[in-house]
Amino acid sequence: MQTIPFYKAEHELRQLTHASLRSLAHKGRLVRFRSQSQVITQGQPGHELYIVLEGKLEAYIHAYGRKEKRLTLDILHAGDIFGEISLDGSNRTASICAIQSTLCAMVHVDSFDQQLDQDPGLQLYMAQTANRRNRHNTHLMAKTIFNDIYTRMTELLLTLGTEISPKHHAITERLTHQDIANRLGCSREMVSRLLKDLEIGGYISRRQDHTLVLHPPLPVAW
Repeated sequence: MQTIPFYKAEHELRQLTHASLRSLAHKGRLVRFRSQSQVITQGQPGHELYIVLEGKLEAYIHAYGRKEKRLTLDILHAGDIFGEISLDGSNRTASICAIQSTLCAMVHVDSFDQQLDQDPGLQLYMAQTANRRNRHNTHLMAKTIFNDIYTRMTELLLTLGTEISPKHHAITERLTHQDIANRLGCSREMVSRLLKDLEIGGYISRRQDHTLVLHPPLPVAW
């Protein structure tokens, strides 16, 4: 974690579309996290929330006692806020890791509470954020419980893909088999086997630059 002077991030601060969020960010301390560094850890106490100004992070949960088994909850980008759930004194409910070099405004609970009491716009924003995450997590839980791994994997691939022709979709984001496994809550070996089978069947292929190309429609079951 590296502290950054505020004047070096004025451009990023101006990119925040919500005025209350910009005001809250100015009450914090700017910190930069290196790629793959841990920002917060599930189960630990926390007294700060974070506003993402630049970069990308992964929010995930892990099985207690088995940190290698994890499920990605969300990918956070500039303008997102995280860490607010534990500001009521409870422990962190998820872990956050920087996927790439990331700049955040770190705000202490006292500064947050002070602005929240006086800022109806921030109150509405936080309520909308909580509702959005509840919907997202409910949907994620339903898919994880009721859909098999193959169905969830093909849905993820199609969601990440961009149509480059009527019969081809390309995934430009560099994802390892472990990254995909984390998003599905399964083993890397399972993902590798399914992707290999799809490649043999001609449903996916890889370019020389490692871009994954999908050739839909993918089989509905495997």
